Amino acid sequence: MLPEWVSSGVYVLDDECLMRLPERGDHETSTFPELAGEGKLLAYRNTGIWLTVNTPKDLRAAEEYLTAHPDFAPVPA
Repeated sequence: MLPEWVSSGVYVLDDECLMRLPERGDHETSTFPELAGEGKLLAYRNTGIWLTVNTPKDLRAAEEYLTAHPDFAPVPA
């Protein structure tokens, strides 16, 4: 586990947050600190594995991991 938290994954934003996002610049240094200061920003700390699939190489690695760990794969609906 890393000694620091990182922001990765999925954001769930309501209309208020979307309206407050800057047209230019970084929301993590503007909107998110503002929302946190107002008690309107929540987070979920994932202590499990995170599979990034941003590139074909990442996708292959994720497929290999899921093949080796079938219990980790999502159950089809």
